[in-house]
Amino acid sequence: MAWGLTSAVGAAARPAASPTGFRILQTIGALWLVWLGVRALTTARSHGTSQGDGQIGAAEASTRRSFVTGLSTNLLNPKALVFYVSLLPQFIPEDAPAFSLTLLYALVHAALNIAWFGLLSWWIPAARRLMRRDPFQSWIERVTGVALVVFGPKLASAAV
Repeated sequence: MAWGLTSAVGAAARPAASPTGFRILQTIGALWLVWLGVRALTTARSHGTSQGDGQIGAAEASTRRSFVTGLSTNLLNPKALVFYVSLLPQFIPEDAPAFSLTLLYALVHAALNIAWFGLLSWWIPAARRLMRRDPFQSWIERVTGVALVVFGPKLASAAV
């Protein structure tokens, strides 16, 4: 919704129209991916050496932390900006109110995301026991960490 509102007021076009602004967003996003990757690798190491019962710690599993991570990842994602600046305006008729229609499209997009991720959230508890085991979590954290550390610099070096 943040990108939808930004697009509706026309501010999202500023970084998209400015190669420098887009490059700054791209670089910050790449650094964020590397940070998430390093954090995942650190978490994987601690899971691999722990002797616990495989339960995720309260701080790691907190709703607030998950929300902030997801929001930050989306706001620093240049592709989300490009989506709202390039795709949504194509469907706005010439004589239609751009602001309200862009917000409506953003709400539909948000509703679809909520439905999809809600479905995933409903399904995931079925796999909870497997996913909470230390070896499985360590493996997932390592793969995710390596992918983010590798793709972060590739994103930063991609042509604008």
